[in-house]
Amino acid sequence: MQKLLREPLVQFLIGGLLLFFINGLINDNDVGDAYSITVNDKVLEQYFQFQEKAFDNERVKASLAAMSPVERAELESDYIRDEILYREALALGMDDNDDVIRARLIQKMDYIILGIEGAEPAATEVELQAYFDEHAADYMLSATISFTHVFFKNKDRGQAAATALAEAALKELLSKKVSFEQAANYGERFYFYRNYIARTSEFITSHFGSDMMHIVFEDSTSLDSWQGPYDTEYGAHLVLIRERKPSRLPSLEEVAPQVLADFQRQRREQVKVQAVEKLKSKYKILH
Repeated sequence: MQKLLREPLVQFLIGGLLLFFINGLINDNDVGDAYSITVNDKVLEQYFQFQEKAFDNERVKASLAAMSPVERAELESDYIRDEILYREALALGMDDNDDVIRARLIQKMDYIILGIEGAEPAATEVELQAYFDEHAADYMLSATISFTHVFFKNKDRGQAAATALAEAALKELLSKKVSFEQAANYGERFYFYRNYIARTSEFITSHFGSDMMHIVFEDSTSLDSWQGPYDTEYGAHLVLIRERKPSRLPSLEEVAPQVLADFQRQRREQVKVQAVEKLKSKYKILH
């Protein structure tokens, strides 16, 4: 027997059997691990952070501790479901050369980078004012106009007939000094609105066309006096303009929430750019 065991071929076979046995044990353990899902505070905190897209550890821990039993059970159920689907997707090799997964991983790294860099410091008034001054053009308020109109359609009667009806109505509106509020008693139903309050030139163009938009926005067009008729593709219009407001730059106080959001967005982008530059130093870029 000892002589037989010293034969190279026999030793090779025995070694192969041992490797097969060890591999089986390893694979059994891997299978067991692959089908085990640990649910504890640590994994739930991590899961909750990605769900909320917020990497404030203390706030997440406090939120988790404050959950009712029902809320925690729902969070655990969501985590278990997502973990099962994730593992099954990996088992099917769905992560190989998948641009969608690549994009999601990059997005998650963005969140992690922001979390690593710490909580976002509060913006000071000086910083906000400087940002606002630098990007003032982004916050310009468009010119607006408020008016009502009396309309006569050209459908089935033609533009000339619609204009004639408007000319006759204009005399009545002027003689009776019809007010803004009384305009609804005259003319025909328009396809869009009767009154236009604080509307931009783009909005007016979309309803009446550029020709009428330019007319009503011109300073030479009087306020609080019926004018027209003005022809559009729909018919003829008589217009009573109540107010025009020119474009203007608002004060910081008027647009503070938007400025703050934009400023914080820019600062987050700067943090990510700086972090990626640090990471880039680890890599050799080949062309």
